[in-house]
Amino acid sequence: MAEQLLTPEEAAALLRIGVRSLLIYRAQGLRYVRLGGRTIRYRLDDINDFLNDRTQDGCPSAPRKQRSGNTTSRSGVVAFEDLAARRTMRRQRP
Repeated sequence: MAEQLLTPEEAAALLRIGVRSLLIYRAQGLRYVRLGGRTIRYRLDDINDFLNDRTQDGCPSAPRKQRSGNTTSRSGVVAFEDLAARRTMRRQRP
């Protein structure tokens, strides 16, 4: 007996994604069967293999490494009142 083939709509519903997302996954390596012209079908085993290849190990609650970027101050804590006072003193000088 032949293996059951899923339509794009059935495969998308199984994965709980849209049919357009299924097209993107197909471009990323999801295998499919072309039955003539434009008729596309998916094997359940191919979908499971694709998901297994994309499964990542690791704990989602593990602490993430903090990125350094433009939002991190390198000067440490700044007393803004002191900074404002120094700026106003510079402006008052003739």
